Amino acid sequence: MLASVDDSLGRLRRTLAEKNLTNSTSLIFTSDNGGLASNDKRSGLARIPTSNAPYRHGKTWLYEGGVRVPLIVHAPHHGGQGTVSEARSVGTDLYPTLLGLAGLPLRPKDHRDGVSLLPEIVGRKMDRSDPIFWHYTYGEYDDAGRGDPRSGAVLDGDWKLIDFFDEGKELYNLKEDPYETRNVAKEFPDVKARLMEKLRHWRRHWTKEKKYTPKKCRRMIKRYYNYSMCQNCGKS
Repeated sequence: MLASVDDSLGRLRRTLAEKNLTNSTSLIFTSDNGGLASNDKRSGLARIPTSNAPYRHGKTWLYEGGVRVPLIVHAPHHGGQGTVSEARSVGTDLYPTLLGLAGLPLRPKDHRDGVSLLPEIVGRKMDRSDPIFWHYTYGEYDDAGRGDPRSGAVLDGDWKLIDFFDEGKELYNLKEDPYETRNVAKEFPDVKARLMEKLRHWRRHWTKEKKYTPKKCRRMIKRYYNYSMCQNCGKS
């Protein structure tokens, strides 16, 4: 697969060069998730295909091994070649970034949850004060060997909270523990509560899926994101 991607990118760049479009064309190379770092019963894989070490886990998980991906921007008409940015970004940032690279005005109503990366591309600092959110509701634990844990997460400053809908919550300080080896949710209950409230607020305004109802709490008075009390376990 890597060879195929490399060949395809090479053909694209050669074509741009042949048409004298290299210096006026922006290329963005990235991925939707980390590599698959656990077995999948449905695929019949005998071995784990990839490793994202030292980051934890991989595809379908919201640990850093699953959400940290390459992001390479080639925009010779904007300068900044050879620079490395430590700014945090997410896939929804690409839309406003592409608008900026094309010299088009931003459309805030269309990319409310994205921030343009153009400042970082041209050598300036990007202002990101809002948290970054993830929402994964596709999988079930027993459908595939890789896990497919349904979960949501929020990254705010150095703090990252992962809400496993069926398994509880985990809290990590990525500055002190970038590889997520130590869950400190019990040590910092105030931080956990603050981030969980931000995640709930985001869900109320940005998501419509009902799949993040815990398995043992599916008999609800109302939808889970309205935080009604569960008739089964009495939890809100």
